[in-house]
Amino acid sequence: MPTITDDAYVLRHWPYSETSQTVAVFGKAHGVIRGLAKGARRERGAFSGGFEVLDRGQIVAIIKPNDSLAILTEWDLARRPRSIYQSLPAHHAALYLADLVRHTLTEADPHPALWDEMDTAIGSLDAGRDAMDVVLRFQWVTLSETGHRPDLRAPAGADPEAPVLGFDPAAGRLQPDPGPDHTGPEVWRIRAATLTLLRKIERSGGIDPGAIAGEDEVETRHRANLFLASCLRWVLGREPPSMTALFGQG
Repeated sequence: MPTITDDAYVLRHWPYSETSQTVAVFGKAHGVIRGLAKGARRERGAFSGGFEVLDRGQIVAIIKPNDSLAILTEWDLARRPRSIYQSLPAHHAALYLADLVRHTLTEADPHPALWDEMDTAIGSLDAGRDAMDVVLRFQWVTLSETGHRPDLRAPAGADPEAPVLGFDPAAGRLQPDPGPDHTGPEVWRIRAATLTLLRKIERSGGIDPGAIAGEDEVETRHRANLFLASCLRWVLGREPPSMTALFGQG
């Protein structure tokens, strides 16, 4: 049975017994791993006193073929982001990032670029950066990394000066504005200012769009975040509770 060592973030943990935990972690080299950590809550054990969501550390695990749970043998805690326990916006944002990774990736499917983005995002939240700037960047990179990035090219025949366009979530691309009274297949209406911001992020390659968002009105950034969240909800087929907590109902 192969033993692996990886830098990882904790995505979720469940109690297994009084002293043990079942844990889902996101490893840089090995992707999402679910495992059993026996004795994780013992202070002098091999797990730094236990796991908390979005702790970063180094995990050692034994991967069992045909077994849904790995055996976690060591956890060396490297960083626990304090700000997510001190700021409600940072807390909601951090839980949302963890949910996106856990629900958009399949197990044992490495995405090192997304791991690096999570590392940047959690560091930014811990440093007090605006939570919605961090979320905007992370949502875009998540959609890009998982192959669901929306196609923002102007549709054929659309007025280039149109204040509103339509977005077909099933096809993942823009179309002419269907109008507010549209009936039929689901189409979302998206403002030109929102598209301008998203296209800036696209051109930047997903690098530091928070700084780009800072140049635009807060409301435009909010609409861009809601649009990307709607794309992710469409991909997932449901709305995680953390999405509702972060953005509200609707």
